[in-house]
Amino acid sequence: LLMIIIREIREQILTFLAPNSGTRERIKGQIDIDLIEQQMNSGTIDYAQLFGGLIALLGQLCSPARDGLVEKAKKETDCVSQMAHITNLLRLMRVDMTNYAIRQIRPTIQASSASEFQ
Repeated sequence: LLMIIIREIREQILTFLAPNSGTRERIKGQIDIDLIEQQMNSGTIDYAQLFGGLIALLGQLCSPARDGLVEKAKKETDCVSQMAHITNLLRLMRVDMTNYAIRQIRPTIQASSASEFQ
């Protein structure tokens, strides 16, 4: 179950990035699913390091407005709490991306709507 969650986290992070960006490739390397799975199977995985790395990565990618939440997440020592912070940050990043997209297309929509009513 945990591998499914980690895969989903990785995919959600990758959706925030352009398909051919160097950052996307770097993240694929940082969240190496095969390596994580091997470590889990052999019992050598360091969950604190894994989740701490995910939180640090999200901190690099998300809006500066989320820095307080990232810092709070970094202070957590419990893996379940860290996972909760990760999912919350991902949710907020989706909201931020949606709001950004709306702000970008708003002038076009307003201009189009204004011309239709004239």
